[in-house]
Amino acid sequence: VRGAPAIAIVGCLSLAVELRAGAGGDDLVSFIRDSLCHLTSARPTAVNMGRAARELMEFTENESMEKNTEQLRD
Repeated sequence: VRGAPAIAIVGCLSLAVELRAGAGGDDLVSFIRDSLCHLTSARPTAVNMGRAARELMEFTENESMEKNTEQLRD
């Protein structure tokens, strides 16, 4: 793998490593959003990477909303 796919793979893996190490603190959604924006701005022409970043951000926001809703119920 080379070029844009390699950049996308390394970028996403580095985000996963940072998250695993506890990066993001209390505002995890903002950390993920900022990281994905930085990643996609590095290669704005990488269409698949941009699509994957949008899907991951949508998933992150949905999970965050579900968690907040569950906390309000408890």
